[in-house]
Amino acid sequence: MKSGIYKIINKTNSRFYVGSAVNLQKRRQNHFSDLRLEKHKNIFLLRDFIKCGKREENFEFVILEYCERTNLIIREQHFLDIHYDNNLMCYNLDRTAGSRLGSKASKETIAKLRRSHLGLKHKEETKMKIRENPNLAARVGPNNPMFGIGFKVNQIDKKTLLVVNTFSTMLEASSKTNINHGHICDVCNGKRKTAGGFLWSKITP
Repeated sequence: MKSGIYKIINKTNSRFYVGSAVNLQKRRQNHFSDLRLEKHKNIFLLRDFIKCGKREENFEFVILEYCERTNLIIREQHFLDIHYDNNLMCYNLDRTAGSRLGSKASKETIAKLRRSHLGLKHKEETKMKIRENPNLAARVGPNNPMFGIGFKVNQIDKKTLLVVNTFSTMLEASSKTNINHGHICDVCNGKRKTAGGFLWSKITP
């Protein structure tokens, strides 16, 4: 029985779920059992599993690292700090790691984890560092590969220039067309001409 941190990856659109478990093998079995029975608690993961025809081969259970049981929450939080993005690519419903040992983390632990978060609001000092550091500035706003991914998008025939489809998000467009969402995003942000043989335009509110 090994404990550690894992990721469930949707191979059709690259979305993923991050979790921790005392028994990784049992946790994997429980996840896919709940998904097959349509009673999984994560609605986003369950919805995509159903869209994929409940085919387990479209999802991969990957062990990120093994760790001691006592370090599970801290290490899970480490990976959530890196990956959590308000359900754009990460299926997790919350940015705070919860204990998988049968109870939630203590208020003190949660407070410490929340203080460690890097993605809440930039302090003025951090904003200054971003402005002064070209490597950081290069990943802010339109230069960030995730920029605009939550906008509605039009799929456009490049020959007729007619709109063939409109999607509520780039991730939906990617999921329904099997075109890489990063390529769609790049077209919308002016970094490439086409994706999947189509033109794409972002619909701003």
